[in-house]
Amino acid sequence: MRKRYQKPEGVRDVYGEEYEQLDYLIRQTDRLFRACGYQYMQTPSFEFITVFDKDKGTAHTSDLFKMVDKEGHTLVLRPDFTPAVARAAAMYFQEDTLPLRLCYKGSVYLNSSNFRGRLKESLQMGVELINDPTAGADAEIIALVAEIMKACGIRDFRISIGNAAYFRALVNAAELDDETAYELRSMLTQRNQFGAQEIIEELTLPAELKTAFTELPMLFGGREVLDRAEALTDIPEAREAVRRMADIYNLCSKYGCEDYISFDFGMLSDYTYYTGIIFNALTYGSGDAVIKGGRYDRFLEKFGKSGPAIGFTVSMDAILNVFRRNNPAREDSTERIMIAYRLPADNEESRQLAARAEDSAIRLAKALRTQGKTAAVSPVSSDEEAHRYGEHCRKLNFGRLVYIGSSEEAAVTDLQTEESVSVPLNRLEEFFGEGGKA
Repeated sequence: MRKRYQKPEGVRDVYGEEYEQLDYLIRQTDRLFRACGYQYMQTPSFEFITVFDKDKGTAHTSDLFKMVDKEGHTLVLRPDFTPAVARAAAMYFQEDTLPLRLCYKGSVYLNSSNFRGRLKESLQMGVELINDPTAGADAEIIALVAEIMKACGIRDFRISIGNAAYFRALVNAAELDDETAYELRSMLTQRNQFGAQEIIEELTLPAELKTAFTELPMLFGGREVLDRAEALTDIPEAREAVRRMADIYNLCSKYGCEDYISFDFGMLSDYTYYTGIIFNALTYGSGDAVIKGGRYDRFLEKFGKSGPAIGFTVSMDAILNVFRRNNPAREDSTERIMIAYRLPADNEESRQLAARAEDSAIRLAKALRTQGKTAAVSPVSSDEEAHRYGEHCRKLNFGRLVYIGSSEEAAVTDLQTEESVSVPLNRLEEFFGEGGKA
């Protein structure tokens, strides 16, 4: 009985057309990162557990993949890029005070059984803008999110913006203990309005403060929501948070992305290191945000560096799912051509014909690659095998098959339409140079 090897739960293989689409989305995202001046930083796949422990406000300890090295140190697979980049920035840019733009690409790992249908290993790309505390930095980041969504073929999307500072101002004014604040934030994060209301009703608070907490889940919508949020409270820190969001909105209008923005004061995060705006990019066809981010002005202090920061993470797996569902045309799709040639039989004439076919195949492949096309060369043992090659090439995402047999002409087949034309061997390069049309 043939032995089958199964994948662990929560991981997957990507190949063929799906991989080509993923690679396209990575390149589109990479292009925008570089265009905006971000430089790549590579951090280790595993770090000491202290980089991601509870006081950093990142993933829960029970959700980490852990291991122990020979010296007895506990290591974890990276569950989140932000702490890793913050650790590295504190090491290599300790004294830098001018804006620092870093970006990254790699896998993150979460060992959570609660993530039903979600991956335990997922590919992420993202940016961190360090040492810039201004609303202009926030707007730059939001505008970049909008450009990534559009570059990945997503037109119908929304960037929802909340503010951790507004919620924290209410919590401080109410003098809530850490446990109560955590429970209330958890209810709001889970969109459990009834659970949040139950906690609020049990608190002894001034009427105005209780109303502000109660209204939080309903404070979502367009620019007008900011006026409602500001009118709910006289707490200076909360009103300042609202004014900051208004400034960001006005700056985003200069980037031309204001139509994609909405506000949601009930949107919070499980990651407690956020200190200012929090945002999610959402679209139809995805059960969760495809891009998440926010401002974390005091997080670098945990690694010994003082400096404000803001960033976001792009879930490439989520973007890919939306892309495949919408299936937009890729303007830069590279044509893939398989060139098959006949192997010789056991006689001199056949060997001469095969040598000619091989020469033609190699010469055509070189010419196609010079034109920027993808060309692969494979020998086949018979005309019947060449005929069966079409399905194999379709599976491997080739668009056309060129078969050079024992005649003076090659058969060029469009693998989508299955239409075939005969082209003289001495005109093959010219034929593809003219677009490869009959």
